[in-house]
Amino acid sequence: MVKLLILLIMVTSGPYITPNTEYLMISKSCGPCIKAVKIVRKLQSEGYDVGIINIKGNLAERVLAKFYKIKTTPTLVIREHSKKAKKIVGLQSEKRYRELISQ
Repeated sequence: MVKLLILLIMVTSGPYITPNTEYLMISKSCGPCIKAVKIVRKLQSEGYDVGIINIKGNLAERVLAKFYKIKTTPTLVIREHSKKAKKIVGLQSEKRYRELISQ
């Protein structure tokens, strides 16, 4: 199920979504999310593998947010092989995002 959702998001969300991507879950009406997006876009341009998912966006994005039980934004979802995904809730510093997101 998750692989199908990721494939659907890869097709609909642009170049930054891959099967190994970590996700920043946002809501466009959230002030801290706007700051987080600026940081993450900078990291994307430096090669960090992180996608930005609007929890109120297209159907695939909404389903993925529901699958990970996202209640608060911004939330960084870190997927680790054969482990439960880790969620980091709230705005983080650029330094902290760099530590959390794989490159």
